[in-house]
Amino acid sequence: MVRFTSSHQVLTIVGLAAIVWLILGIVVLFAGSHGPSASTYQACVDQNGNMRVLGEGLKGNYATQCKSNETLYEFAPSHRVGALETQVAELELLFNAEPTATPTWTPTATPTPTPTPTPDLLAAYQPVLAVLGANGVVLPLADFGNGGWNSATFTTIGSQSLVFTWSKAPANFDTPPALQGAIPVVAVNGVNEFSTSPDNDFWSRGDGVTDQPFSLGILINVSQKKFMAIFAKNGVGGSEWQFYTQSNGLYPGLIVRDHSAGAWVGRGYNGVIPGVNEWSFWVVTYNGSRSASGVKVYYNGAQIDNMNLVNGTYTAMENGTAPVTAPSQAFGGQIAGGACGPVFTHKELSASEVTELYNYCRGLMALP
Repeated sequence: MVRFTSSHQVLTIVGLAAIVWLILGIVVLFAGSHGPSASTYQACVDQNGNMRVLGEGLKGNYATQCKSNETLYEFAPSHRVGALETQVAELELLFNAEPTATPTWTPTATPTPTPTPTPDLLAAYQPVLAVLGANGVVLPLADFGNGGWNSATFTTIGSQSLVFTWSKAPANFDTPPALQGAIPVVAVNGVNEFSTSPDNDFWSRGDGVTDQPFSLGILINVSQKKFMAIFAKNGVGGSEWQFYTQSNGLYPGLIVRDHSAGAWVGRGYNGVIPGVNEWSFWVVTYNGSRSASGVKVYYNGAQIDNMNLVNGTYTAMENGTAPVTAPSQAFGGQIAGGACGPVFTHKELSASEVTELYNYCRGLMALP
């Protein structure tokens, strides 16, 4: 359990994984001889994600307290996080051993300890990537280890390293990013706050003759009900696929498009979901069959599609040059980032895999 402490309040957040994993790798290097106590680790984190360890053995005005622009984090040394348990235990054995020499300190005006190494920041992503398979990626929106809130770019994690560019740094959006449980979330206004990535063959699953399977997923909290693409590869250069809702939030679904023929096939839900200001986890899958029946739509882990979305005579998607957007410019609301950011994979996810992703992120975000 992680404890968030300020001068006026204590907020307990279970599983604040992204920050705790980073701090764990730092503090275990100091806990043996410099930890603040035998029962608690402490570190100060500023708004950019920079952090430093506190300890009686350190020198300087801020050796045992946070600066005005920092927040204090406390947690028990017995805390373990998933796959890092063995690594952290080994580090503790190594650095808690008796030192061969007494360290000496040379005071400076404002010492800033820089402990290394830090643990693998990808640990939280591994359960997601395991489900996505060999050709899957996560879009780690607003992750401190991948651009953060003050950067205008981030890079996908997984089988490809593809750069997305925000319309501006999320910290400068109308509503700044925040944390939902252990996951960063980005709020976009549905007008001029979005991210795009240039065309890449990884995103194209058709060649004009045949289609290949793919799936995508996204965890959103809608603030506006209107016609909007949410996660899509469409626009100038050839539309290929898009997850979207029609006017008033009706018929959320996936269509795959034959751009030159102006045709498409897909499936949607004949109803109004999601509700405004309600977190919802969407996964849409396509088996590559070039028919509407090859598409499935999942809402919060359950398949809900009940209508075909068909127009014209569809042959196959074409490998165009349109960019990928996630979230798109029209989407208004919040979108989960970090390890629960949008996903894309070159396979048709099964119902059990969709449920696994939903339960994992529901836990990280402390959703009911």
